[in-house]
Amino acid sequence: MSDPTVGTSRQSISCQGASPDPQRNRWLGMLHVYGGIMKIEMLSALALLILLGSGTPLQAVGPREPLTSKDFGLYGGWSEYAVSSSSPFSYLIIQALADKDAISSHETTNKEKPSWNDWLKRARANGKRVIADVTAIAKDNTGKARGFHAVSKNPILLESYKAAFDSFLQNVDVENLYAITIGEEHVFWNGQEENLQLVYDYLKERYKVPVYQWWSPSSKGSVPGLNWPNIRADGWVADEYFLTQPDMEIAMRGYTLLQKPVFQILFASSSRFSSLAWSEKRFWEQYSVCLKYNIPMAFFCWSGRQSTPSNKWGWAEDASPEMRDIFQNFCVKVATATNAPPPVVDLDWDIVPWNQKKNIFKLESSRQKFLTYQEIFSKKRGLAFMGDARVSGFSNLNWDSSPLQLRPRTAGPAAATLNYLFECPKNADSVTVKAIGHNYGGTVECGLTDERDNILAQAELSSDMASLTYDMRKYPGNTFKTFFRMKGQAPRPGIVLAELSSLMVEVKCGMSADDDLKNMLINPSFEKTDENNLPLGWSEKQNGEGCSIEIEREKRYSGDTALKITNSGAGGSCSLRSSKFDVEPGKNYSAEGFYLNSEGRVAIYLEFFDRNGKCVYKKNVWCPSGVGQWRPVKVAAIAPEAATTGDILIFSPSKIQSMFYADDFFISVSNIQSNKK
Repeated sequence: MSDPTVGTSRQSISCQGASPDPQRNRWLGMLHVYGGIMKIEMLSALALLILLGSGTPLQAVGPREPLTSKDFGLYGGWSEYAVSSSSPFSYLIIQALADKDAISSHETTNKEKPSWNDWLKRARANGKRVIADVTAIAKDNTGKARGFHAVSKNPILLESYKAAFDSFLQNVDVENLYAITIGEEHVFWNGQEENLQLVYDYLKERYKVPVYQWWSPSSKGSVPGLNWPNIRADGWVADEYFLTQPDMEIAMRGYTLLQKPVFQILFASSSRFSSLAWSEKRFWEQYSVCLKYNIPMAFFCWSGRQSTPSNKWGWAEDASPEMRDIFQNFCVKVATATNAPPPVVDLDWDIVPWNQKKNIFKLESSRQKFLTYQEIFSKKRGLAFMGDARVSGFSNLNWDSSPLQLRPRTAGPAAATLNYLFECPKNADSVTVKAIGHNYGGTVECGLTDERDNILAQAELSSDMASLTYDMRKYPGNTFKTFFRMKGQAPRPGIVLAELSSLMVEVKCGMSADDDLKNMLINPSFEKTDENNLPLGWSEKQNGEGCSIEIEREKRYSGDTALKITNSGAGGSCSLRSSKFDVEPGKNYSAEGFYLNSEGRVAIYLEFFDRNGKCVYKKNVWCPSGVGQWRPVKVAAIAPEAATTGDILIFSPSKIQSMFYADDFFISVSNIQSNKK
């Protein structure tokens, strides 16, 4: 095979990983669109290659025979062209409007108005696989037709939507469908996330058909598990029309990690379409990424508006010249190519168009002793490792709001490694690396290396945990690497060999100058307790029920204990106030501590009192919720003229459910710096 990039203008590109096959490297130079800098001449080379192909008749296939990146489809309504045996597109994503009494399609060019199911039978007779994009319509109590977004405002409508899906699925040959979608282009706010999952559960209980979900496109991608929630689904349809590299690859990697069917719809419409202009560069970038990750592609080839006739589709004889050109010279040509690029092997999934990120530990307080990087994998969104780590063996990884699993797609030996690059403060004393997981015949290990990947320490999982601590005082620099590796032997594809529930890298810092200062607080770390298991030197106050204060011995920042406040949100509030300390008017006082706030809102106050015990000034900060790691908190104020004493108040307000931990408080004082010269 000749090099397709000969005669093109190429830039030298640095990327993670390398392929041992020079021939494949030349293909990757064309297929990967590194940072959006691929030259249009290189894209034209790919276009010339696919122009050489000629279509072959479609073979009869089962309705759910898996589709791959070699299969191309059309997205829209039914049409004679779409179902024709002479059409080169092997599958269709067809819109269906359904209420409890009727089913229709957005588009039909047949004057006889065949039913949706009649169209389905014709498509299947000609070897087309069909995904039904079912938009359920319900009528509210005024008789007005409402879309799915209205469910959050009127929960009664949910039952009407379920009835609309019943109407569709009971009037089509379900066994002829590849899958259905619960409508298209949804958002997750205003209760839609929960309602989509309720409809999914309802359909799965009643019908034997794969049920896909479909998020709305966005400028950075709407990817389940990354920036949008992962919800229950048998597969996904995406129409990320806006994405170029590297955002396109980031998005498709997120979908690929789920190890479920995913379909990407490419924008292939003329520039007259108002919301988005046609871009040849974007088309080839998206094509290349989908080809790399074996993602079937469909094309959106409509250039009209909702009120225009159906002949605005790209295959129509009276479509605009620009629309016809895009459809014929891009959509049709890739679907009929016989000299297309060779398949990209899974090893090449480890080569990505961005450099490895350096994760920097920053001291937010001079008294901060621990700096922690942590990821807990069982969550709906916010997977950090996809951007923070360099991943090898990516094709073997699986995640679905679950632990990160080693689940190979092929039988045989398999491994996957998350490699992190860190920079820590120069006063670091030690680094602890910890992995929580489980083995199912495989192994899990973690390790610490220098910048050249020389192993400094490593540990293997035992009793579901691997942990190591390394003395950084003997390490010559402050940049280091960590790795978390799973490996094993798969007897067949799809077997889970090992999993990571969480990982943690913690840096312990040495003493700072503030450690030598005398703390003005009594019992600042809650280590001493009274007979009621409350901290000595602190006074508790409760208003109403549902709020409690206690000593915590499991979750703590330093020492053996910490403070825990639990508020059920039933209506009560509670607070804990330190013993008073002397202050001097005009001096600046800082109250610092560390907190971990799982949920709710808790405030830290610095208060000043006059000689009669009256509060003359107070200042507070709110500790935000959703903080799963210990973070520093600081509130500072100048003691007013009448002040003689001060204290710290930790306050949990009423009617707000909270789970809050605090530890290691410190009061420091400094003179006010004058700006006068």
